[in-house]
Amino acid sequence: MDGVATHRALPSLARRWVRSGRSRRYDFFDHRGRNALRRTGLMESNKSIFDRRTLLAFVLMFAVWFIWVTVFPQKPSEPALTDDTVAQAQRPDGGTSFGEPDADSSPPVVATRDQGGVDTGVDTGAAADAGPGTAVAGGWAAVNSAGRGEPIRISTPLYEALIDPVGADLLEWKLREYHLENGDAVDLVHDRTTDIGGQFAHALRVQLEDRALDLRRVVFEADRHELVLDEGGAPQTLRLSADRGDGGRLTLNLEFDPARYGFDVEASFRGAPGDAMPMAMEIAWPGGIAPSEPDSTNEYSEYRAVARVGEDVHKVKYGDLNKGGTKGHETYEGMVSWGGVQSKYFLAAVIDAAPERGFVRLSGDANNGVQTFQTNLGMQGRGTATVAYSVYIGPVEVNQLKVYDGEPFNAQLTTLIDLGWGPIRPVAQFTLFALGQMHRVIPNWGWTIILFSLITKLIFWPLTHKSTESMKRMQEIQPELQELKTKYKDDQQKQSSEMMRIYKENKVNPVGGCLPLVIQMPVFFALFTILRKTIALRQADFGLWITDLSRPDVLFALPFEIPFLGSDFSLLPLLMAVAMWGQTKISQQTTAAPAAGGAGNMMAQQMKMMNTMMPLMMFFIFYRSPSGLVLYWLVNTVVTALQTWRVHNKKPAATAGA
Repeated sequence: MDGVATHRALPSLARRWVRSGRSRRYDFFDHRGRNALRRTGLMESNKSIFDRRTLLAFVLMFAVWFIWVTVFPQKPSEPALTDDTVAQAQRPDGGTSFGEPDADSSPPVVATRDQGGVDTGVDTGAAADAGPGTAVAGGWAAVNSAGRGEPIRISTPLYEALIDPVGADLLEWKLREYHLENGDAVDLVHDRTTDIGGQFAHALRVQLEDRALDLRRVVFEADRHELVLDEGGAPQTLRLSADRGDGGRLTLNLEFDPARYGFDVEASFRGAPGDAMPMAMEIAWPGGIAPSEPDSTNEYSEYRAVARVGEDVHKVKYGDLNKGGTKGHETYEGMVSWGGVQSKYFLAAVIDAAPERGFVRLSGDANNGVQTFQTNLGMQGRGTATVAYSVYIGPVEVNQLKVYDGEPFNAQLTTLIDLGWGPIRPVAQFTLFALGQMHRVIPNWGWTIILFSLITKLIFWPLTHKSTESMKRMQEIQPELQELKTKYKDDQQKQSSEMMRIYKENKVNPVGGCLPLVIQMPVFFALFTILRKTIALRQADFGLWITDLSRPDVLFALPFEIPFLGSDFSLLPLLMAVAMWGQTKISQQTTAAPAAGGAGNMMAQQMKMMNTMMPLMMFFIFYRSPSGLVLYWLVNTVVTALQTWRVHNKKPAATAGA
């Protein structure tokens, strides 16, 4: 579309009604191997020397691989956005789901039934010329473009929103506490000048037994045009109502709480004489969540459709079901509690107040950029049917999501906070809690991370100290070990048994040097996940040139690009690499020279290569990591270097007595 900004398609979600009664069906559209060290005994030969540096290399290579695939995600394919971006999904009952609506310039008009049994809200005749409030037989009150009404403003301490009377649509949802890089408030609703979602943030439809009443172009009458909620104040309710000329009426009561993101909805539908029984209220969020981060590649890789079925939470990332550009889907059966669309830091979700057994289908099509969030909530009652649900539109933040974990919601939205997998998750939960408690005392997140790093080193100090002394003794017995290798070069079994004897006599653990690092790796990965995924550290300012601890620290931009690094110059990774190089030099200066000979020279070459390559490799892999993580590792490295220097500079008498 000429002159119109476009956005990449977001994950989508649709929940679709299948049949009446207590059974419902929902459709959601979305547009370990394990390394282990096995102790099998110690075997050394003249050609290979298995020492702590070899094991350290394996551990760091795994860390490098983990960080690389996370920091440099595969860029998702960009689907072509056309006028047919929002596709039509066929209903089991012969109707259609939300399709491409009319352009925003079209006036809101009356509802008429099309050939597929859907009241489209678009009249083909004189309804377009009807004046405000004009009732047309068989349809809703119509209004022309001049009488569509002013948007309703909702102002709370957490957000500011605009609601369009036409279709009860959202025009804006700006978060006061979260900002874009340019300083503007984050708006989770796409601008209507884009063709994302067909220019609708969300849409409503009432599903009857024989047809659907499409409400996207219907004008609702509001009982007020502004709600201002003060901090600590009571919730306030906005009533929206729409009348049909034949006696039908739809009422939406939206309750806003100043302490929560989103609102609670109670919808009631009174059918006209002869209307079929209302079965469900269908809610759609065609626009997904508007992008908010400067690193679009990383942000789009985090978009996903989510749903909770029973006790299981299902998450489908963009393109997961579209390998090779083909359509795919996953279907689950159970009690569907909620569904939503999630970005890296924000969430839009609809929570059913009375979940029932049904089916959930997660699917998508990366080719045409289908992006739909539709949910059907069963309506109860005869004559006047009602349904209650809650809408959450806000940050993926633990304290806000906890509100929905307990009564009356029992939604467990906190499961959407990405804190890693398997054993990393509980470590990350504790780490996030510890950082939060420290941040209550130290308001600067950078100093909080430094303090956390120092406390971590203090906790592991006894183990690290013992390991460092063991490594020093290992260096001292190297001449004796070299003699054994020469003496028993033709008898590997005897060589191993004698070496184990020497280790035991000198209280040396040949792999003990890596134990502190291995134990600290879960904390490292936990902090890595927290800094990249949790909103608490988004745009956290440390000071000087470090303005966002969740992103790389960019000091300035180079006039050229460096392969794998780009054109941004980051200082912290360079300081970290220098600190690692200094640590290896400290160890090298206090290491006994290897014995002459092939094995000794080989070990010296391996040590020299490791001491040179490891800082360089870590510099490249940390270069685009969150600056908070680099800061943590920098402090950790400096303290480790000081500890190594202290141990290796003890007086011989003190060492002998150890």
